[in-house]
Amino acid sequence: MTVQTTTHLDFRGQARAALDCYCSVLGGERTIVTYGDLGATQGVGQAEHMI
Repeated sequence: MTVQTTTHLDFRGQARAALDCYCSVLGGERTIVTYGDLGATQGVGQAEHMI
């Protein structure tokens, strides 16, 4: 049986910087999805928040 996992981290207000740090240390490629990308904004300024 094969198990595939997806890492989820929560960094309020510092997610981009944290992901850049993790990628520089561990390698890999970051994928960022924002509420605006999904058309799921509920308030002013929420569009750039990452999911």
